[in-house]
Amino acid sequence: MKQLSKQPEINIHGKIPSIFSEQKIKNIVVKTLRLSKSSALSIGIAFVGPVKMSSYNKLYRKKNKPTDVLSFAYHKSKKPNQNIEGDIIICPSFVKSDIKGSVVKPDEQLKRLLIHGILHLSGLDHAKDDEAEQMFAKQEKILLNL
Repeated sequence: MKQLSKQPEINIHGKIPSIFSEQKIKNIVVKTLRLSKSSALSIGIAFVGPVKMSSYNKLYRKKNKPTDVLSFAYHKSKKPNQNIEGDIIICPSFVKSDIKGSVVKPDEQLKRLLIHGILHLSGLDHAKDDEAEQMFAKQEKILLNL
């Protein structure tokens, strides 16, 4: 019987922002999984433009506008944080315009969004205030420790 590798399969699609490399993204994913005490089988990451992101956002969230990140788990795990499988879609141009005029750097925000997407895939959400507080605190703690 073949054993599952501890390293998840990470597939990256689209134009990677120039401040990142494929290896850097994979390292962020692996470190985020470790710091969040999660394991994953497969994570897809896609970088898309605002038109494509708007279409995904309209289709899945009924919001006809771009957003920074969307996450789609392939299934709900019986054990939260374990055997994560899903996709994260990020719109770099939205991120760039969203942080314009703030002290947040683009690479920091893109890291934050990768972490955010992984936390969603692991079962966390921010629909309710108490959930949001827990998720965002975890997100920022991971970001500080990357």
